[in-house]
Amino acid sequence: MLLRDVKNVLIAQNLVTRTIEALRSFGQTRCEGLVLWLGTSSGYEARISDAWIPPQTPIRSESGVGYMVSGETLTEISRECRRKGVGLVAQVHSHPGRAYHSSADDRYAVVTTNGGFSLVVPNFGAGPAHIATWAVYRLKGRDWAEMTPREVASTFIVESTPASFGPGSTSVWA
Repeated sequence: MLLRDVKNVLIAQNLVTRTIEALRSFGQTRCEGLVLWLGTSSGYEARISDAWIPPQTPIRSESGVGYMVSGETLTEISRECRRKGVGLVAQVHSHPGRAYHSSADDRYAVVTTNGGFSLVVPNFGAGPAHIATWAVYRLKGRDWAEMTPREVASTFIVESTPASFGPGSTSVWA
């Protein structure tokens, strides 16, 4: 999967809705949450086929909030992607206030493929379920570059047709 060549990311509205609902659920306990968008790419297009919520440990301390995904879980994510014939296209996580890519987000990113995406949803997901209102970053080499609103609008195409899931597909890992 060559994400660096991708110019358009197609995602069904029901996956965007599922993502925001998961982040709001984490937010009800004043915690950040993480959802992974998995899919395939061909040429200049990636299609998101599933939104997975990996097992994660919420972190709340005097210095802030966050989440931790274990090395074991990261290995399982990789194994499941190979088994299902998909790749990790984007990570989506929430922040308690404004949306931005923090230094912790840079250091502990789950997406490590050049051209991958990181979307940050403000206010624990309490706002609109519209990608255009989120902060969107793209991995270029070793650095996360913020995409402009125009780039986000031309890259992410939200489709009204629901994503269909094959047998054994799951959107939540327990």
